[in-house]
Order: sequence, then C-alpha cells, then structure tokens
Amino acid sequence: MMNQDAKMFALITFEQGICGLSDVLVDKHAKKVNIELGNEILRMIERAEREENVEIVFLDDVRRIINRLKRKGLGALRIDKNFRIIVDYNDAEIKLSPLCKAIYVLYMRHPEGLGRKQIAEKNIMDELCQIYAILAPYKTSVQIKTTIENLVDFSKKNLDKQMTLINRTIRAALGDKAEHYLPKSSKRNEKRMLDFENVAFCLPQSLNDLEIQK
Repeated sequence: MMNQDAKMFALITFEQGICGLSDVLVDKHAKKVNIELGNEILRMIERAEREENVEIVFLDDVRRIINRLKRKGLGALRIDKNFRIIVDYNDAEIKLSPLCKAIYVLYMRHPEGLGRKQIAEKNIMDELCQIYAILAPYKTSVQIKTTIENLVDFSKKNLDKQMTLINRTIRAALGDKAEHYLPKSSKRNEKRMLDFENVAFCLPQSLNDLEIQK
C-alpha cells in the first residue's frame, strides 16, 4: 500500500538528475524550489520505507547489480512448469531425483537458510512432504510420509546422502560456477543457504504458493 502523501514517483537515473540540475543552477529561484522539492521527496521516501515497509531501489543500482552478475557469468536458476531445473546463463539443466529436487526446492523457499535439525521440525517436514508430493505424484501419501521421515532420521544419514548427490550433480553441470547454486554454510553446524545475493532463484506458482501450517 502506498503512503497517501506519495501520489506518484518517477524512477530516474543519477545521470538524468545531474543533467536536470545543471539547468536549474543558473536560476536562483528554480534552484531553491528544486532543493525544497528534493528534500520533500527524500522525506516521503523515508516515510514510505519506515511506515509501509517499502524498500526504494534506484535504477542505477539495479543496472549495477545486473552488470555485476553478467561479469560473473551467473544466470537465474528457475524451475519451469514441468519441474525441470534450468540455469539461464547457459541453459544447463540440472537433473535431480524427485527427492533431491524436493530438498533443493525447500532451500529455494527459505532464503534465510535452514539448519540441519530444522528440517526435522514438524512444520518443515510437512512443507517438504507437500513439495515431494508435487514432484512425485505417482507416490502415495503413505510412501511420501515414510520417505521424509526416513530422510530426517539422522541415524540413517539419508539427508547427508541426498545433499552429496545434489552437490555432485550441480558441480558436474555448472563447474566453477556451482558454488553460487549450492545450499551451503560457512561453518560446521550453521544454517545452509543458497546465494540469493548473487543469483535469482525462481519457482513456479505450484511450488511457490503452498499452504503451510505454522
């Protein structure tokens, strides 16, 4: 919802702003009016960010991010409507089993990361069951539940085995770029997370709009 004081915003680049400013500087009255207007716009932006939980992104910053990603050769990772995992920069397809894919989707749905023990919590297990049911529709609900329960029985090390398969498959498909697409942690026992800072991860609506019981 937009702040009532903020009727309309025009997205401009820094360069456009500088060009406009050069015309204003020759007119003292225009300079005064525009400085006052600029300050009011800044106050409106600050108010919108504070009251409406809106983050303002300047076009120049967006371009800088895009250019940085291009230099790194990182493309978006998306799961299409047929549940294929595609990396856009080279159209590489990452072929995972439905269970491995379900685990990977779980991390895509949790940019804040997940700890190992969190995956065994009931709400996360239920979420994983829903994801797995979509990716493996030929399995019964009993089979799905049993598979996920076995996965989070850490004495069987099934989760470790699936994570190893995910890592091996992504490294084989993406080579030296794989690090940006793996759920990983910087230290032992820390949360694993995907590199949302440098890569866009995109889910189809069917996997994005799950009704999860909290």
